[in-house]
Amino acid sequence: MLYIEHMAKTLGQFGEDIAAEFLSNSGFKVIGRNIVEKIGEIDIVAKELDTAIICLIEVKTLMKNDNFAPEGNYNPRKQQKVQKLAQLFAGKHSALIGPNGYRVDLVAVEIMNPLLTDWRKDCIIRHYKNV
Repeated sequence: MLYIEHMAKTLGQFGEDIAAEFLSNSGFKVIGRNIVEKIGEIDIVAKELDTAIICLIEVKTLMKNDNFAPEGNYNPRKQQKVQKLAQLFAGKHSALIGPNGYRVDLVAVEIMNPLLTDWRKDCIIRHYKNV
């Protein structure tokens, strides 16, 4: 694996860790992470506690960049793939989904300080519901 690919993968995993903690502190219970389906991977599966909706969450992470936000990587092609992943997951796990259904969310993690002493201060996190 090339160094740049390794760094991107590590940054992505790091962003998923931050997103999972953010969600846990925001009224969600994380049920699973890195759920592999035939066509790809769901970053985080969580239950929104006040609605009991299962949320399939895509996480996008970038270091601070004045020209580009992490959300920019959630393009129509990626959105279509995530929707297909969600349908596959829902079909396999209908008991988990239950009567309240599911939705697809996006969590964008922008790392402002590479030293990252405290994610609450060193990151900007944006949560988009039902993308």
